[in-house]
Amino acid sequence: MKLLGRIVPPLPGRCRFGAAALVLALLVLAAATPAAGQFAARVSLVEVYATVTDTAGRLVKGLTAADFIVEEDGRPQPVPW
Repeated sequence: MKLLGRIVPPLPGRCRFGAAALVLALLVLAAATPAAGQFAARVSLVEVYATVTDTAGRLVKGLTAADFIVEEDGRPQPVPW
C-alpha cells in the first residue's frame, strides 16, 4: 500500500481484522440460510397405506375410502380415491 509517497507493509492487526470480518460475514450468511436437508414443498397427493384386521388378526376385506377418516393436524381431510 502506498501512503504519502512511501510503501507501508500491511499491518498484522489489519489482517486479523479482515479475517475476523470475513468469519463474521460467513457466520451471518450461514445463520440466514436453512440447514442442509431442509426445504419447503407443497404436496397435493399423499398415499396412505392401511392394513385392517379384526380381533382375531384376520384381514378385513372390501373396505372403501368411505370407511376411513384421514386427519391432518386434527382436521378431517377428504379421501377422494
